[in-house]
Amino acid sequence: MDKNFLSNVYGSMFKGYPDIVTPAQAKEMLHVGKNKIYELLDSGKLPSYKVGKTYRIPKACVIEYMLEYAKTK
Repeated sequence: MDKNFLSNVYGSMFKGYPDIVTPAQAKEMLHVGKNKIYELLDSGKLPSYKVGKTYRIPKACVIEYMLEYAKTK
């Protein structure tokens, strides 16, 4: 995805969320259920990293996933 486009979108989407979100916050952002978020995380479709037992998801990855998903619909 074009970095300039992603940068512009990043600046305007999900302003109320921190740069690193939890699975619960990603669930709200994507309007999906808990099981779907963990399916996306476990499959690697939604890039993340773990701190202890907790997933941390860069907000940019949530936005990029959403934009890629929108392309397929």
